[in-house]
Amino acid sequence: KDTAFEITSLNDNAVLVDGKLHNKNEVIKTIHTGVDGIATTTADTLPYGKYRLEESNAPEGYLTDGAKPIEFEITENGKIICFHVANWLRHQQYGTQQSRALGY
Repeated sequence: KDTAFEITSLNDNAVLVDGKLHNKNEVIKTIHTGVDGIATTTADTLPYGKYRLEESNAPEGYLTDGAKPIEFEITENGKIICFHVANWLRHQQYGTQQSRALGY
């Protein structure tokens, strides 16, 4: 719960998300996990293009060190892209968070 993930545009041209144009390497959306450990966007949030998903904030007691960004591409209408991201507790116990990025 409460893990934040930033979605960054990797597109050479600006993309329109939530009524605003976003340039390359600009964070276009931050999503947060709920009590179920899942973070999602709405189905039409991301237009076709390339993006990076990166954990920007972990819940208290979890480490963000070593979290690797994930690059992905939206190429089809309605395609669901799922990622499973592992988080480490400070005492080296293992937990998982799941994040989904959806496009149209």
